[in-house]
Amino acid sequence: MAVNVESALHVPTSVHDVNKTPRFTPLQDDSAVSKKRAFEPASYETGPVDYTVFRNVINGKLTTTKETRHSINPSTLEANPEVPLSTADDLEKAIDAAHAAGPAWANVSWEDRRKAVEAYVDAIEANVDQLATLIVKELGLPMAYALHEVNWGVEWVRDFCKLKRK
Repeated sequence: MAVNVESALHVPTSVHDVNKTPRFTPLQDDSAVSKKRAFEPASYETGPVDYTVFRNVINGKLTTTKETRHSINPSTLEANPEVPLSTADDLEKAIDAAHAAGPAWANVSWEDRRKAVEAYVDAIEANVDQLATLIVKELGLPMAYALHEVNWGVEWVRDFCKLKRK
């Protein structure tokens, strides 16, 4: 499936621009849509996270790119770790994988979705200090502010998980 990268990356610049934002259409493959598949979460490597090596996740697999780049820690002016420099082809692969996963995710119950999101936020909460350190390096924020950002995000997602579907 080909996607126009410029359209896919369009960000509305005003309230009036929102209705002009391109929307992705659902999969047109009737066989994929009609199959009732159980949602199968992607399996990822387990173990300690290395916060100095960054990769893309496409279709549940860790990938890298031919080129990388780094930002500069605004507080120390030191180079941050290299990160993948994704291409339009990488974006196409990620979008195709997301479209392919859509029908299975559409069949997942609200309760199972909530459990998946709670597991995600549990992982974030287990790594608050490391994630806050990344924010400090990337944005130059004081640690207290970075910790607040991560913890506020955890709280927001936990509140979202308390919502009931009508």
